[in-house]
Amino acid sequence: MLTVINGSGGGNYSVDLSVIVTADAAPEGYVFAGWRGHTWTMDDTSAAQTALATEDMNLTIEAMYEAEEVVEPTPQPTPVPTPTPLPGEYHIDVINGSGDGYYAPDQTLTIVADPAPAGHVFAGWTGHTWTIEDTTAARTTMATEDMNLVIHANYVAVSDPTPTPYPTPTPIPGDYQITVINGNGGGYFAIDQYVTIVADPAPEGYVFAGWTGHTWTITNKSAARTTVGTEDMDLIIEARYQPAP
Repeated sequence: MLTVINGSGGGNYSVDLSVIVTADAAPEGYVFAGWRGHTWTMDDTSAAQTALATEDMNLTIEAMYEAEEVVEPTPQPTPVPTPTPLPGEYHIDVINGSGDGYYAPDQTLTIVADPAPAGHVFAGWTGHTWTIEDTTAARTTMATEDMNLVIHANYVAVSDPTPTPYPTPTPIPGDYQITVINGNGGGYFAIDQYVTIVADPAPEGYVFAGWTGHTWTITNKSAARTTVGTEDMDLIIEARYQPAP
């Protein structure tokens, strides 16, 4: 006896016959998942319709089903529409910046360079720059013409500023030393005085970023020119710089 659960082809057969078995149609939301049971004489246990050889024993096989995998469609980004030029308009292409588009001649538009990459500063505009108001400004204006224009924002790498060495002053007995790195105002002083300190001008592409070190008696740590109170100990303070925005 051959018993086919969830399929057809079962019945009484003699030994050594090849019998075709077929799985029932899968329920809604399911797919055929293979045969199980006495499947060792089946040609293909993964096929919904296959053959098996009968033996000198009763055989039972069962068609199995599993939930159909639902593949969610991958969301596609909404395409940005390409501007359509009107008759008489010309294209302004701003590379590494914003403000491009199609414009009629003799208009004034604002262009802005993208933020500089880490370790770099804006270095000016190149390309069709003859109508740009200020080619050294990251944000500026330009006039359109009766032709397509391409302008390019450029950047250059900056290096760390090098501290300026200063001569060592001669101490007086009872004085304590104030060392000002990247600035002036250092020297030997008695305690309980207020000394003016001034940061060196920032290197090109940098701005003053505050004082560090023994700063607890500094009047204003964020000012390039400020005062510091002396104490009964040597003090070291340093002017710091960071790339200009």
